[in-house]
Amino acid sequence: MPRPVTSPMAKQLNVELGARIAARRRTLGLSAAEVERMTLLRRGGLARIERGDKGLDASLLIALSQVLGVDISYFFEGQQAIDTANKPDLPSAARVEEMIEFLTQYHAITEDAERLRILGLIRSVAESDAY
Repeated sequence: MPRPVTSPMAKQLNVELGARIAARRRTLGLSAAEVERMTLLRRGGLARIERGDKGLDASLLIALSQVLGVDISYFFEGQQAIDTANKPDLPSAARVEEMIEFLTQYHAITEDAERLRILGLIRSVAESDAY
């Protein structure tokens, strides 16, 4: 099964969570093998988590919080809120269909000069709409 794509933001969160888990484990004097045994992780699984190479699901995060003797909020203290306000707006399905039709028709124009005039017209209209 292919691995899901991880965004840079998710990867950074995994790294930070892993660092907190490692720090708490060391503070308690627990070995990775002990934590793996108590949380039913496979051998080497905790090392992958602590490096940020493996994401955590809710049940594993809860198990780790219990084993490490901390509230689940411990793992997120000091984290900045994830900024979802700056995500790009995606076009509607109707707009996508319109763009596909436009590109199909544009590509069908064999005359280079005609295509360039149309492109120039589109640019000028888009620039005038920006003001």
